[in-house]
Amino acid sequence: MHPRWLASGLVPIFLCLACQGADDVGVAREPNIFGEDDRMEWYAFTDPAIQDLTARSVGAWIPEERVDTTDPTNVQIGTRGTHRMVHDLCPGEAFEDQPVSAQCTGVIIDTDLVATAGHCFDEPTDCQNLRFVTNWFYESPGTFRQLTQENVYSCREVVVQRLESGMIDHAIIRLDRRISRAHRPAPVTYRIDDIPIDTPVLVPGHGAGLPLKIDGGGRVVSTNALFFETTADTFGGSSGAGVFDMSGRMLGIHVRGPEDYVPGPDMTCNVDNRLTDDAGRTSGGDASHVAMALNQLCADPEATSPLCVGTSADTICRQACDCPAGTNCEVQDNNITCVTRCSDDTDCVDGFT
Repeated sequence: MHPRWLASGLVPIFLCLACQGADDVGVAREPNIFGEDDRMEWYAFTDPAIQDLTARSVGAWIPEERVDTTDPTNVQIGTRGTHRMVHDLCPGEAFEDQPVSAQCTGVIIDTDLVATAGHCFDEPTDCQNLRFVTNWFYESPGTFRQLTQENVYSCREVVVQRLESGMIDHAIIRLDRRISRAHRPAPVTYRIDDIPIDTPVLVPGHGAGLPLKIDGGGRVVSTNALFFETTADTFGGSSGAGVFDMSGRMLGIHVRGPEDYVPGPDMTCNVDNRLTDDAGRTSGGDASHVAMALNQLCADPEATSPLCVGTSADTICRQACDCPAGTNCEVQDNNITCVTRCSDDTDCVDGFT
């Protein structure tokens, strides 16, 4: 790692705090389909732990005018049109009849912080105009999960941001309030040097602006101190999505890749750009190390996030499984520690269950 990214003094441990759309914000393009299309609906993904992580920690950045909160118990998401219409797709492409609404994806990493791609907030008005919406997915075939005001957050401020074309691309956004009890920070890692080639990864995101899809078929194909490359199946709108290992630890932030679509056989419409997922590929979709964003956050001596606490083995839960049975990770006196579980939800600190 370059010395200037070690300025915060953080060591490589695991903390247990548990987009761009076409014609929308951003400057980077996304990778698309490598080999088989592994994107799955939330309800169809067979790992309940990943479903839970996705429902509690992942959200879509959607323009404010598409989020109708008139009825706070039944929030409605407006659309730019169907996937086929917005992207001029040929008949038969995946998810062609689904609505396109999202511009980017984000991941909750603290009780009021969301990690995303830097280019998702490259305009001064983006913070004011975008809403972070969780649980915008199909919970069964053709049926959306019902959303309430609890699922909708505004952007209070861009806490950190770094955008260097073709290199580093990250941002951390502070929400307008602490997350509700239904949500939870995703586990993150500070490590950059422990992502072996061929590490399997999964990417839950809002590629193409669609309701959330989970791709569990990607792998790491190259890595360096600035970013790593994967073969995850993602599209514009996946910008800001977390790249997780198969245990659910967030390794990076998905930011760019090849073109999404190519002309179809008769040149009158578009088809998904399919690339060969061969063993020697080193031109997959780029993901910025989430450690870069965390180091920038914690380099501020005034940073108060639990993500920036000291690294004493006595006070840091390295992973949730390190806490003994009957205990949970919790913030106490600016340290993360294992404490006895709440007797019921009413005893829990906000943001914890």
